[in-house]
Amino acid sequence: MKYIEILKIKEIGKYEEGLSLLLEDSINNGASIGFLAPIEKNEDLNYWCS
Repeated sequence: MKYIEILKIKEIGKYEEGLSLLLEDSINNGASIGFLAPIEKNEDLNYWCS
């Protein structure tokens, strides 16, 4: 079984790039999660940094 680790926002730094790519790919491929496609890299990076 795999476990999910919940991180505090200050611990997200090393995962920021991967999370941004995942968010960008999801949105630009039709995911309806509160963003409109196309999304640019700086938009998704701002999301994780806010």
